[in-house]
Amino acid sequence: MAYVPGERICFGEAASLGFHLARKVTAEAKDPYGVGDIETSRWMLNQYPQDIRTWIKNKGGFEWMSIGDSLTLDAVELWVMGYRKCEPDELPVPIRILRSSSSSPKTNQVTNFAGTDRTIHEELLWRKRDEMAEEAWRRWNAEKAARGE
Repeated sequence: MAYVPGERICFGEAASLGFHLARKVTAEAKDPYGVGDIETSRWMLNQYPQDIRTWIKNKGGFEWMSIGDSLTLDAVELWVMGYRKCEPDELPVPIRILRSSSSSPKTNQVTNFAGTDRTIHEELLWRKRDEMAEEAWRRWNAEKAARGE
């Protein structure tokens, strides 16, 4: 958020931003996650847009935090601040796959017409089976050639 203009940012309904204390890992630190680093946390805070900085400061800032603490800013609060709500993605059109009589997956036709015989999941399973059969056939031929047959 520090380097992307606000008008180029949007947040979906499930979005949230999490803020935690910066950590410093040193050889002397007994905790493998390091120790809290207030100075770096303040520097990070100053990189955020003013409205985000104000929100963090209103929640008490970083000074009270320990390594395991965090603040969560959810989408609704971000929208109230003026950030755009992302438009929901369009739902995908269900795809069905027609399978030709050939075992080669290259001859399959992808279509979204009604009345076809396989779902994409079923087709992927068939393709995997085809790949496994083709690999077994290659191994069998290689072994046959190695024996001089």
